[in-house]
Amino acid sequence: TKGTNNRPLLFLLISAPATGTSDRMPM
Repeated sequence: TKGTNNRPLLFLLISAPATGTSDRMPM
């Protein structure tokens, strides 16, 4: 289940900077 939890996290991390959400999010 850990691997499944890392998947969405990685996707968000990659999608955040791609869409420019990293500017709004502190992460």
